[in-house]
Amino acid sequence: MTESNLETMPWDQHPSIYEHICQHIPEEGPGLNQEGYELPDHEKVNAGKTIRFAPGALDGVFSHHMSGPEEDQQVHEIAAAVIAYCHQPTAANKRAVYDLALDEQILGLIDAVLKAIVSEASVDGQRLYELGYSLATESPDREPVKFGIALIGIFDWPPHAEVLQTLGRHDEFTLFCAVALTNLTEGSELALWELAKNSTSWGRVQTVERLADTENPEIKHWLLREGYRNGVLHEYLAYTCAVTGDLLTALAAAVVDQPLLDGAGDLLTALIRGGPAEDMSCYEDGPRATRLFVDHMMSAAQSLEHFHALEEIRNYVRNETADWDQLVDFGWTEELRQAIAVDCDAILQRPMWVTLAEADLQSDDACKYFMALSAADSLGIDAWETQVAHVRRDPGNGSNWYQLATHANEDRIEEVVALAEELLNLDELATGPGLEMGLGLEWQQHSALEYVLQELRKFPGHGRQLLLCGLRSPIIRSRNMVATAMDAWGKPLWGHELTVALERAIAEEPDEDVRDTLEKLAAGEPLDD
Repeated sequence: MTESNLETMPWDQHPSIYEHICQHIPEEGPGLNQEGYELPDHEKVNAGKTIRFAPGALDGVFSHHMSGPEEDQQVHEIAAAVIAYCHQPTAANKRAVYDLALDEQILGLIDAVLKAIVSEASVDGQRLYELGYSLATESPDREPVKFGIALIGIFDWPPHAEVLQTLGRHDEFTLFCAVALTNLTEGSELALWELAKNSTSWGRVQTVERLADTENPEIKHWLLREGYRNGVLHEYLAYTCAVTGDLLTALAAAVVDQPLLDGAGDLLTALIRGGPAEDMSCYEDGPRATRLFVDHMMSAAQSLEHFHALEEIRNYVRNETADWDQLVDFGWTEELRQAIAVDCDAILQRPMWVTLAEADLQSDDACKYFMALSAADSLGIDAWETQVAHVRRDPGNGSNWYQLATHANEDRIEEVVALAEELLNLDELATGPGLEMGLGLEWQQHSALEYVLQELRKFPGHGRQLLLCGLRSPIIRSRNMVATAMDAWGKPLWGHELTVALERAIAEEPDEDVRDTLEKLAAGEPLDD
């Protein structure tokens, strides 16, 4: 590579990722405008892939649930390329660094690479910083941006904090920006808090976790009311926020604000549900915080969010399968659990909940509508006609189809089938078997069909045309759903058309596992679980 190729260098392509993010920062609020989340390298990164990760999801899952590799050869190559550039800052040497960063999932290697670089006494610090800053702000590709953020994070240099705050608004980079900001000697905690407030999904998770040792009362106040909210799962942050924010002390106050009660309900619900992080079985303050929350609800319950929190709490304390012997040391005595259950019942039986649910079932706000729909099940409200109206109003919304299909019974399944045949373009969905995963907005109608297909196993004889369509779906999951339904029906109910279609599907099936399932189905053998 020669200096004459400068016009072909990737850092000369525009917009860079940093420029792209700057152009999509909203006037108010966290994150980016919707268009900002699709980065300039989107098509390149996802070319040929059937699974596409949400911003920051791959690094988020990787850092939470897997151990990263530290391949000695890869670490050596990347570190050597950086050191070579610092000795001789040519375009060719910079391109060598860029290409190595581009080819790697940098998260799994970054610690070892940085250690190798800083242990080299001959590295020119200014050139190293300039390389990192250039990669972070001029790269049109995400992995070099991440590597650039990591390089400038070596330096305790406050002026680059603004760049990190900007890049960190996109969840793909928040983790790297958070780590870099922690290396600042002064103001790192406040910088992390600002980053947390301006991130939304995996970025919020990664940043709030790094505030777990804070003693700042303002940050603690925020953690209990807002900090736990993220677009992945509240369960990731519920324990951290409840413990760090000192939920117990906050709820012990004689007067508490409504945002705290809302946050407490969310936090206790997430701790009860458990999942990928510490849950109620780890939370020593759990019984006392729950008791205080229910006490406040006796006079302050006013929203369907409170209704659902109280339901979760009541179901939790009445769960006879829980290991209460293990939890009794925290204070989960039988007497306390019974008292909490009685008080929850008293609040949940108030007539106000029916009024609230019926009102929000008519709401155009999707969150309010689905919250009301969930409450309707508990309150005995028949929301069928409202559900049908929502499907008709927005037939591309898979959540509407899911709610409708899962609420169907023998008297209503034909209405669901008729709606699907009317509102979904079955010919366009039945393009032939493929190897698609069906993830993303472009697969909305397929998702809608799947929500109906997965329920047809309960209703033998209903929805044959939908099963025929599903057998010709390009999505692997859809064809498996059809097989499950047909197996539940039994051969006598298939009819000639479905039987012939199954034979054709076996002949055309491109996926070996699905073909095996279809062959077992045709032979009358039990399907694999």
